[in-house]
Amino acid sequence: MILDNEFVFIKDNKDVICGIVTIYDIALQFKHLSEPFIEIQLIENSIRKFIDNNIQKEIFADFCKQKYPERKIENTTDLTFGEYMGIIGNNELWNNFNINLDRKAFIEKLECIRLIRNDIMHFRIKELSKKDLKNLKDVSKFFRMIERLNN
Repeated sequence: MILDNEFVFIKDNKDVICGIVTIYDIALQFKHLSEPFIEIQLIENSIRKFIDNNIQKEIFADFCKQKYPERKIENTTDLTFGEYMGIIGNNELWNNFNINLDRKAFIEKLECIRLIRNDIMHFRIKELSKKDLKNLKDVSKFFRMIERLNN
């Protein structure tokens, strides 16, 4: 019905019209529900690319075999978010990233994102706070900026 008319009336229990829902309302709700998942996807894809573009495959493979011997990690898509952080935060690997950032502060920000990500992906929260959404968007934007600088 809403697709045909682009709106529906809402009636109360006395059959009196008490509101309206439009396609725009539904689009806003969809954006609100999907945006955190999309930002997380962008961040995780950017982190994978960040690692792939800066750590040689042999170094990556050797590091993963030593650090995560119980896991079969062939490429960055096999990593957990915590494992991304283990690679990026590693003292010996940090210089490979060739980025002028405080490593500790960067890892702290990624830890914040990891906690938000886990809450979202494991459905532990009903609604994401504006602060957490801003954190996701800021980190996503940061990685897009790095990608542009490296191209």
